[in-house]
Amino acid sequence: MLPIRHGTRSTMHTSVTLAVFVAVALALAPAAASAQGACNSPGGSTYQLSLTSVPGADLKGKAFKTRITVNGHSHDVLIDTGSPAVNVPRSLLGSNVTVLSTNQQYGYVSSGNYYMGDWVLAAVSLTAKNAKGQKVTLTTPQIPVFGATQSCHGKPPNVTCKPLGANDGLGMMGIGYKPYKVPVTQQTTPPPRSPNVLLNLPETKNNPGYVIRADSFTVGVPKGGGFKMVPLSGSGDSLAPQGCIAYTAVNGQTDPVCGTLLMDTGINHLYLTMPTAADCPAGLGQKEVKVTVTAPPGAGAQPALHWVYTTAPQQATSIGAGSSGDNCVTEDQTKPSTGYHINTSRMLLADYDYLYDATCKAVGFHPVTKQ
Repeated sequence: MLPIRHGTRSTMHTSVTLAVFVAVALALAPAAASAQGACNSPGGSTYQLSLTSVPGADLKGKAFKTRITVNGHSHDVLIDTGSPAVNVPRSLLGSNVTVLSTNQQYGYVSSGNYYMGDWVLAAVSLTAKNAKGQKVTLTTPQIPVFGATQSCHGKPPNVTCKPLGANDGLGMMGIGYKPYKVPVTQQTTPPPRSPNVLLNLPETKNNPGYVIRADSFTVGVPKGGGFKMVPLSGSGDSLAPQGCIAYTAVNGQTDPVCGTLLMDTGINHLYLTMPTAADCPAGLGQKEVKVTVTAPPGAGAQPALHWVYTTAPQQATSIGAGSSGDNCVTEDQTKPSTGYHINTSRMLLADYDYLYDATCKAVGFHPVTKQ
């Protein structure tokens, strides 16, 4: 859902060459050698997050949702690995909060929706179960939370906004790995923390991260687990694992495309971003299209991820969490190219469990054992 980095076409067994951003070339080649076992995470206590919606076998129809308490008010939120912060109606947060900035914009690329509102400081609580099966409450210190006052859609000059109330259905808990600089016009001491709830829990401060399976959500990185790791490369908005996807493109190319990779729990369909329409899979939306996603690039016969997915023969009529069609979008041609971006959506969880290890700055994949 966030800004992406540049990649290029390559074969699976040769190094990736880049014409524009040397930084990506440097990121891709070392990744293959150091991806698995490069960081020995200590692991630690883990907690099973209480979910109000669990996809299970219905990854297309259901998202991961949980109930949070923020500034004393309970609210259901969709768990989104593609965004960085909690986004709830401003009216839910009350007036007894420290305001960091007002009249700010916060949005989501895949849906095209964005919101106007305030950044405030608030403690966020989650309900979970510990290793003994006991119900516990996990609470952050005060962290930045976005309180939306308006929901907006469109691009200038054709933008429409409407007021947003507490019962208008907005509730997102972003837990992505990309750092996010919260705009602050009213300084606080100390400076505000990361807005990511799961990176601010005292109970998992020594093993921050999570494991997502189709039927469960684990807070904290466990010891062991058998995951094969792919390091995050780049920095800031460019921070991401690298991966490749192979298919027959509109322009006839069949070599893999390599670029940034995201397992996005916020959407339910493959979402590709390509430099031009000719780079998109041929027939996408009109027929079933087989794609193969691997990570990291250059891993050869034993990649951490080797996911074969067949797209649905129905193009997305709208882009976002409520859409059911696989999609390929092209970049804004008025801006510099950012290359190839592969968003697997949560559909990947049908075949792979997913881990994010904040200590190691890496993501991991483990094949699902089929019954």
